[in-house]
Amino acid sequence: MHKTRVMCNNLGRERCFAIGGETQELVKECVYLEQAVTAEPNHESERTRRLRMGGSTFGKHSQTMNCSLPLSLKRKVYNSCIIPVLAYGAETWRLTKRVQLKLRTTQRAMERKMIGVTLRDRKRAEWVREQTGVKDIIVEIKKKKWIWAGHVARRQDNRWSLRVTDWIPRDGKRVRGRQKIRWVDEIKKFAGITWQQKAQDRVDWRNMGEAFALQWA
Repeated sequence: MHKTRVMCNNLGRERCFAIGGETQELVKECVYLEQAVTAEPNHESERTRRLRMGGSTFGKHSQTMNCSLPLSLKRKVYNSCIIPVLAYGAETWRLTKRVQLKLRTTQRAMERKMIGVTLRDRKRAEWVREQTGVKDIIVEIKKKKWIWAGHVARRQDNRWSLRVTDWIPRDGKRVRGRQKIRWVDEIKKFAGITWQQKAQDRVDWRNMGEAFALQWA
């Protein structure tokens, strides 16, 4: 039981739990299946952790990225080693404009290092991307999200992933003011309110996913 941790959400009362006579540690945050889990109803901690891990992984490949090796090799390393770290689990995030900006800023900094330029060189982001030719982090996350949405829609076992997607608060109301973006909102906006029915056709859903992701290219 040494790996067991106890966490309460903001609505619950914190209290100690004992299993087999052993008191379990009460935490505010823990890592489960390589993702940071917190009591807060957002992914801020995990997003920060992803950016940090992406930077760390890029640093481990610094000899490859900073030397005079061909860009084709650097591109291959970046797409196969860095992108997966940055995008791990991101299909479940709410990608606000603020989050997208952080991800793009991080990726652009890495790309500049790959070709040996700095902000002082005043090279446009489009020019840098033409040189590196790496995958766009936002496009890759959107692809993952679309694929995951299809998996959720086609589930037949009533798992939590489907139940929470369709969940409506007991009073059926949202708070006043500008509404927070929900995970499913952009899927509905692109595919319509019948997106779950459309997702049953894997071929059509895959084709729609390409168009969905390319909006951010």
